[in-house]
Amino acid sequence: DKPLVAGAIPRTTAWAVVITATTLSIALSVSINPRVGLWQVVFLISGFAYNAGLKATVFSAVPYATGFAALPALVSLSAKPPELPAWWVMLVGAILGVSAHFANVLPDGESDKAEGIRGLPQRLPRVFTAAALVGLTGVASALLIWQGGFASIWVTIPVGVAAVFVSIVAAVLTLRTPLTLWPFRLSIVAAGLIAVGLLGVLRLT
Repeated sequence: DKPLVAGAIPRTTAWAVVITATTLSIALSVSINPRVGLWQVVFLISGFAYNAGLKATVFSAVPYATGFAALPALVSLSAKPPELPAWWVMLVGAILGVSAHFANVLPDGESDKAEGIRGLPQRLPRVFTAAALVGLTGVASALLIWQGGFASIWVTIPVGVAAVFVSIVAAVLTLRTPLTLWPFRLSIVAAGLIAVGLLGVLRLT
């Protein structure tokens, strides 16, 4: 399912596409706002660092944390007037990024180990990885409810509870059916629910 690994796409072609896309994305980001360009670089470096080798180390979650934390900054700094998002919004993004990393690894954990890829989730027992998925979503939801304030609880509490429930379902599925892709899909649903909560907070405060 990976054309480059399968040899369907020449490496020279892949590198040409990467360099072109990277250059264009940075240039377009800077044209919006220099600070957007800066955070775009953070986002890109996170992805490159992961693929360059961090994915096989105990620090494999770091690029996910920094990359997802950069996403709210890219959006808010593109607005008028441009503003850096609150610290807790970026922290929620970072937590969801790590959660997505754990969920993404769950179906392929054993095959990754066989290939020598031993990131943080692969080093943990499967049940711990599943529990971390739930715990991280819970922390992100609690942070959303806490920082969202009283005016937003009618949005943040239902969204947070729903996100945790979805993550629990994902954890149970991965323990019962190890090769299923549903944990990652459901982690995206949980992240989407929390994103809805963030939008609700911004609208109501």
